[in-house]
This record gives sequence, structure tokens and C-alpha cells, in this order.
Amino acid sequence: FALGSVVAVTKASGGLPQFGDEYDFYRSFPGFQAFCETQGDRLLQCMSRVMQYHGCRSNIKDRSKVTEL
Repeated sequence: FALGSVVAVTKASGGLPQFGDEYDFYRSFPGFQAFCETQGDRLLQCMSRVMQYHGCRSNIKDRSKVTEL
């Protein structure tokens, strides 16, 4: 379930506005900012569960500190 969710979210992310496109415009709306934060947190939780399931240590709590996996 978790891996399928990660794959689905990754595919769906291709449809989001990219930097330089309309991203700055969308980012000016508090609702879009909140949506991005919520979805980012959910994605990190899902990725953390997938890593734990496969026996990897996962300490992905704060996405501002995530630079590489």
C-alpha cells in the first residue's frame, strides 16, 4: 500500500506547477502553501514507512532537513 502511494504521488507531482512556470503565482495563495505542506508531510511519512518496512532506519521528521536519502 505505502509503495503504491509513493509511486502514485510521484506520478501526480509531474502535473504540479514547476518553478518558473505558474508556481510563484500559485505559491502566493495561502491555501496552496498549506496544501503543499500537508502533502509534503504525508509523503515523508509514507516514505518513512516504506523505508522502515524494508529494514532501513528512517528518521525523516522535518522536511526542511531532508537533503538526501
